[in-house]
Amino acid sequence: MLKFEKAAPALAGTTIDSQVAILQDYESRWSIKWQRHNSAFGPEDALISYYAPLRALARSIDIVADTAPLDRYKLVVLRR
Repeated sequence: MLKFEKAAPALAGTTIDSQVAILQDYESRWSIKWQRHNSAFGPEDALISYYAPLRALARSIDIVADTAPLDRYKLVVLRR
């Protein structure tokens, strides 16, 4: 049995309440990948470059669409 399957009963009904969100505009990311102006730039690498330090501090980060409600977050990071 997998560890997650063993933990499932204890985790049932729980939620993670992230206070930090990274706003991700998927259409912009798609257009950057489609028409790159610099072959060294990767949108996923850019996201990870600031996700990792934030994750170390906040422990939980939501990646949300540009249409998501943001009022519950203490910090919202936007990268375009």
